[in-house]
Amino acid sequence: MSKEQKCNTCQHAVPSPAKGLGCPWSIRYEPVPGWDATPTRVANHRGSARFSQDGHINSYAIRDCPLYKAERPREQEHGKTRTLTYQGKTQTLRQWAEEIGLPVHVVIYRYESNWPAEKILDATPRKKEKSRPKPILGMATPSKPIEGTCLETGERRTWASMRQARNECGFQAKCIRDCCNGEQESHKGWKFSWVEKK
Repeated sequence: MSKEQKCNTCQHAVPSPAKGLGCPWSIRYEPVPGWDATPTRVANHRGSARFSQDGHINSYAIRDCPLYKAERPREQEHGKTRTLTYQGKTQTLRQWAEEIGLPVHVVIYRYESNWPAEKILDATPRKKEKSRPKPILGMATPSKPIEGTCLETGERRTWASMRQARNECGFQAKCIRDCCNGEQESHKGWKFSWVEKK
């Protein structure tokens, strides 16, 4: 990689939503609008799955970028002075970062987190797991009927759903569900159970 590669000294190279850091290239491997970059090919010295069969990957030599934010002094110093040995080859963290096409911030973070050398130099992009929708507490299938028994009078009532019981009698849907699932003894002096459909 060229020594002019701006990503190697940019704070946006390591995405961090909490800190407001990240760019299209570091997050999605998409070009940053308005940057001065030339398409290039990066050689693969490790057999990473990210690279094509000919041992290279499409990348960019980035000379200037509108989103560039210089790295902190600590990272500048550590990238130049700390060394890493892998397969008999010793280089500074910055030199490794330039060779494998990773931002120096990433290499420094992995180094300081005591990752093994092969993981520190892993250039394979990690797939993000799709987040599953969180269930809404206290809600259930509206059509599922429930039966309630008053502990004081023995009165029994049936509702078409927890929502109906909540709206008519002021019960809390979550507490009704917990009673039906055996996680709660009673709620407001009533016991509840699911009514099995025949």
